[in-house]
Amino acid sequence: MRRLLLESTFRMSLTFSWVGSTPPWVLVGLMPWVAFALALGGAPLRSEAQNLEVSRDPGVRTFPSGVESTGPRSAEIRTTSAWLAPRFQRKIEEAEKWIGERRFAQVDRLLEDLEGGRLDVYERVAIEQVRAISFVHRRRLTEAVESYRRALGYIELDLATRRHLSSNLGQVLVTSRRFVEAVSVLEPIALNAPLGGDPSTLLALAHAYAGTDREGEAVRVAEAAMESSGGVAREPLRLITAIHLQRADLERASETASELVRHFPDQAAWLQLAAIYGRQGKHSEALAALDTAYEEGMITEERPILLLARMMLGQNPARAAVILDQALVKGAISPEGEGGRLRAEAWKAAGRPELALGSSSGDEESGRHASGRP
Repeated sequence: MRRLLLESTFRMSLTFSWVGSTPPWVLVGLMPWVAFALALGGAPLRSEAQNLEVSRDPGVRTFPSGVESTGPRSAEIRTTSAWLAPRFQRKIEEAEKWIGERRFAQVDRLLEDLEGGRLDVYERVAIEQVRAISFVHRRRLTEAVESYRRALGYIELDLATRRHLSSNLGQVLVTSRRFVEAVSVLEPIALNAPLGGDPSTLLALAHAYAGTDREGEAVRVAEAAMESSGGVAREPLRLITAIHLQRADLERASETASELVRHFPDQAAWLQLAAIYGRQGKHSEALAALDTAYEEGMITEERPILLLARMMLGQNPARAAVILDQALVKGAISPEGEGGRLRAEAWKAAGRPELALGSSSGDEESGRHASGRP
């Protein structure tokens, strides 16, 4: 009977990353971030907005997500298994389960035992695929690449299986920063049916293009990945924003960053939009973006809270003080630290020095003062 290679119910979610002071690129979106250079003491809005540093890096991703998952941001890399005899299939599924549990020693032993039997081509491919996934989850990417290449070395494979394995191989190559190799593997399958519509394959190729300074092609393929996803998609938008920043095209970067906060609002997206506005000299817009993010509960960490308060201090010191009061109550800032000192300064600037002495105001009068109500 002809054995067909089927997509397994086992679906590993992977993310890809590298970290560097100047990327150029981080794979699969992974999470945009902004570094803040906070000046000591209060400062006018303009100078504080300039302290927002725009990251050209769409984010730091960890790989695989089984170790440090970022949930829906993850890109999916698929494993395949043959239409195998029931006993062999159960063994493969057991190995896949153990990968999820990080029981790698058991996985190795099981795969070695399976290899000792009499196997056909697709059974050997299934073993190499599971072994590659295991290496990926151990961050042993070179060995994962070797496993995929061994699987692809069987000339008897049907075209669909070959495309499927090549897609996974290409994604691991991008993760390894082997961009030139990734392009050579991904181009033939990403730009032609049937995997031309696979968002993860297209996005991996877009990152590979970006990593080889083919920025125009990277944008085009990232847009195709977004279209293939059925609409606006987070990861392609992050990559496109990063490319615009790399090109110093702040106008387009602000457009795509605005789309990100409109469709996928989170702290990182709002901070990046504010940073881009600051770089453009749009300091009021930068403040408004941070304030909106705070009001929607998306700024919760000390450094961005302090930045917002500093920028707000020259415009509405009472509001800056109330923001810091709220952060103090929530434990986001310490009364003895920079936040406590800034809070006292804000209440004094608001003409309420008596409130600077307490641990937090939290009363209706201070709230009215901050909001501009009588």
